[in-house]
Order: sequence, then C-alpha cells, then structure tokens
Amino acid sequence: MLQVDVVMEMLQIELGSLVAGQSAPPTDGAAAKPPAGDVWSRLQYDSGSGERSVTQGSVVDDSSLDLSQGARVQLAHGNVAGTQGTVGPKTAQGHYTIDCDDGVRRVLGVWMMEAARDGRLDRLPVIQLQAATTGSA
Repeated sequence: MLQVDVVMEMLQIELGSLVAGQSAPPTDGAAAKPPAGDVWSRLQYDSGSGERSVTQGSVVDDSSLDLSQGARVQLAHGNVAGTQGTVGPKTAQGHYTIDCDDGVRRVLGVWMMEAARDGRLDRLPVIQLQAATTGSA
C-alpha cells in the first residue's frame, strides 16, 4: 500500500508542479515561513510566464513575487490559467488566499513558494500582474 505522501508527490510530478527527482515539501509538521512583507524574491522563474529560467546552471531571470494582501496575481498554469485575482487574508495556517475574479477563493500553500524559492518547481503557480499605469496628457 502506498502512503499518501508518496501518491501526492507522484501527482505533483505528473501535473508538472514538482521537478522529478526533487523531494516534496517536508511533512514533519514544521510550519513553512513566508518572507517578511510576503515578497518572495530571487525566484529563478520568468516573471511573465512562470516557467523556470535556469539554463545549464545559469540564471536567466531573477524575479520576485509580491503576495502581500491586496496584490494582484494571475494563475499561470492549469485548467484555470489566466484567471486573475487579488491576494486576500492568510489562512490560520499562514497560507495565501487568492480571491479570483471568477468568484472562487483559491489557496496557495507557503510550502509551494518555498519549493519555488529552492528551485524545486518546474513553474510558478501564479505570476504578478503589473499595476496599470495611467498616462496624463
């Protein structure tokens, strides 16, 4: 019989959210810690697509992702790719909520952002929406 952790890791690899050969997030009960201010920096992912930007050991892009409450993001992959939303309050466990424009609140686990920071994801699950600039004539 397979343990749930093993099955979940296999599912993550199949869905492309975990690089094969890398380990899943720790399951020892230790709480993941977001950075101060909820801005995840030095991410080795393309800020426009969420794809990894490391080529033969060199970093092509070094982006950041602001997940502070009120920040605007877009889901980058999956069956709801392109859905935009606003980062809402954190859950009791410290995970991020995203109030999507389609009316659905989705949760982004801090463990997934830690995996991204460590380069263990093929792609980021969300990308930053740039604030609209208004020009004056």
